Amino acid sequence: ADIGNSAVKSAIGVPEAAVGLADIVTGGRAGKLAEEAGFRPRQAKAFLDEYLSPQQQEANKRVADAEGLVDTAAAAIQNPSVIGHTALESLASMGAGGLVGRGIAGVSKAAPWIAGAIGEGVVGAGSSAERIRQQSKDGELSAVQAGAALATGAGTALFGAAGGRVAQKLG
Repeated sequence: ADIGNSAVKSAIGVPEAAVGLADIVTGGRAGKLAEEAGFRPRQAKAFLDEYLSPQQQEANKRVADAEGLVDTAAAAIQNPSVIGHTALESLASMGAGGLVGRGIAGVSKAAPWIAGAIGEGVVGAGSSAERIRQQSKDGELSAVQAGAALATGAGTALFGAAGGRVAQKLG
């Protein structure tokens, strides 16, 4: 059941990222409108978390309660199911990023590893924007918050490009 739960959370992430991209250009109005229409990914994911097995809930709590990079990494290693569920929850967004990358590659002469990195960054920016908007007091997205989401997407794209370049060199 935990695997199915994480798969559903993964699927929720794709429209959440799409709404986040619209948030960037509308100051969060798109997300606010979607929320008024009943789209509440944050609440849906929290609801699904309640139905995780007690063991998985405890493992998630141990990792969430860890402080700092080293302690969090150690907690994740000691609770490997958290790593697996996190990876599973990322799959649909990774697929969406791949589709964006294929589109970019189809309309440009960008190398596949660059197009893929851009696609990953676009989805990352959208996801970040919608999560920021969901946590804002007014339910909107300021220019500074939109900039932070875009910076997150750019960072994701840079890491993706570095990984893609290394993979290409390794064949």
